[in-house]
Amino acid sequence: MVDQEVIGSQLKTDRFPFQSEGDITLAIRNANYTLGPVMLHIAMKPGAVIPAHFHKGMAEALYVAEGDFTNEGKQYQAGNSLHFMAGKEHGRTPLRMGANCSSFGRNAPQMRRQTSPTS
Repeated sequence: MVDQEVIGSQLKTDRFPFQSEGDITLAIRNANYTLGPVMLHIAMKPGAVIPAHFHKGMAEALYVAEGDFTNEGKQYQAGNSLHFMAGKEHGRTPLRMGANCSSFGRNAPQMRRQTSPTS
């Protein structure tokens, strides 16, 4: 038996709420930890940038559903997944073609800008 069904056409899409540049939207598919990890859908238009950041106490898995996604100068095509350990800095490269990604995380998300190695 399914405990929760999320219907894509009923998702609320908002502007990406964290520091960023360009056109980025976010739809929350799951924020209830009893139903599994946090699940977000992030859509990024060409030229969009999410600055270098890390998630304190939360690992992140990112699945590239459409387009291409660039992280730290390396390009990843649709179908690839990227995995980041908690506290590991990632981000900061503008997208050339745009991407639709799903992000999965464990524990409460806390996006922080990297300011120094001891932050």
